[in-house]
Amino acid sequence: MVRPIFPRNGRHKKSAANILAALDRLPNEKALRIKKVVLADEKGVRGALYRAAQQAGRKVRTITDDDFLYVWNKGE
Repeated sequence: MVRPIFPRNGRHKKSAANILAALDRLPNEKALRIKKVVLADEKGVRGALYRAAQQAGRKVRTITDDDFLYVWNKGE
């Protein structure tokens, strides 16, 4: 049985998909820097991102500071 990449249809599905698509275009060792004020619910987006990455068989990492969320592909 093939599982869809995004089996849930939650509030942050589109944000997670956009972040994963942006990560595909980045070279290794580079991170996305996303302003927190752009995200409606930073913790919710991070959770959706981890679920989507897991479903796609990918590993991503995140870290935050006061103003930004940083996201990158985890290497081997």
